[in-house]
Amino acid sequence: MVRESGPYCVTGSWRYKIPELRRDVARTVREESLNKGRKLIVGGALGADLIATKVLLNGLDSWERIEDFLEIHIPAQTIGDYLAHYGNKYEGGEITHEQATAIPKQLYELYIDHPDTFVFLPDAKEEIGRFNYYRRIMQQVENSTELHAFQVGESKGVGFAIDYALQRDLPVFLERYPKPENKEDIEKN
Repeated sequence: MVRESGPYCVTGSWRYKIPELRRDVARTVREESLNKGRKLIVGGALGADLIATKVLLNGLDSWERIEDFLEIHIPAQTIGDYLAHYGNKYEGGEITHEQATAIPKQLYELYIDHPDTFVFLPDAKEEIGRFNYYRRIMQQVENSTELHAFQVGESKGVGFAIDYALQRDLPVFLERYPKPENKEDIEKN
């Protein structure tokens, strides 16, 4: 299959510490964005999105025209709503303190100087949940020419992205990883 030269979407599972997943996401971004100059589309989430964004930002010589290389889809109407969502997830015990601060720090710092990098969900429900997440995935796929998916086990969000991309006749490049059974391999129990 011949790859398109347009923007590509990266999506992946976020709950697990899997070195292979982290390595594969980083390799994909280096190959597609840093070597080929393609725009990366991510969902501003933990895991694959955080890794992909970090690799891209660290690999660019300048952030001057970052919106030509990066598009971050946020499942909320504002950056404030989304950052508060991470605080709520931490307070509810769903994510660790490290996770609750990693994404907000990365997104807020980027948003301050480069707000055009962000795409918000205009029809987002106030409570960020499955509806907003799946609508965000749809936006990401719609703006892409192909999907790079990194799926742990039967991750439903990644599975939805794959199904939606296939419905739109987009090429899907899938890397699958077994779900870890050891507690130390799980980011948050």
